[in-house]
Amino acid sequence: MGNLTDRARSLYAKHRELILYIICGGLTTGVDFGAYWLLTRLCRLGETAAQAIAVAAAVVFAYVVNKRWVFLDRRTGIRAIARQFLSFASMRFISGAFQVACVWLLVERMGLYDMAVKLAVSVVVVLSNYVFSKLVIFAKKK
Repeated sequence: MGNLTDRARSLYAKHRELILYIICGGLTTGVDFGAYWLLTRLCRLGETAAQAIAVAAAVVFAYVVNKRWVFLDRRTGIRAIARQFLSFASMRFISGAFQVACVWLLVERMGLYDMAVKLAVSVVVVLSNYVFSKLVIFAKKK
């Protein structure tokens, strides 16, 4: 059992950032899907409006967990944090607009099942957001 534990620790140490990004991305997706479900099923809000609100809630959550736990960013100062959040939110706005457009086109116009569309689009968005976050938003200063 110790050997398996050692391998797991080694794997985590080697891929900590990616593992935490996947976990936090899953949690962020949970916030997105949870908000969307509550808004469409309980509040009877339309799919497109619900998607826009769900994305906004997910963006705030994602910024906090990515800054603090995934990329271990320790920048301080209101200007630096504001600039960083604006960059983060801008990228998420672009990916959120992509999600909203996909829901509109594929669900409202083409009649596909909304949760399947959200899942497929979320995979594309998570991957593109990771690359942009790592290389631009939370890039380590050299």
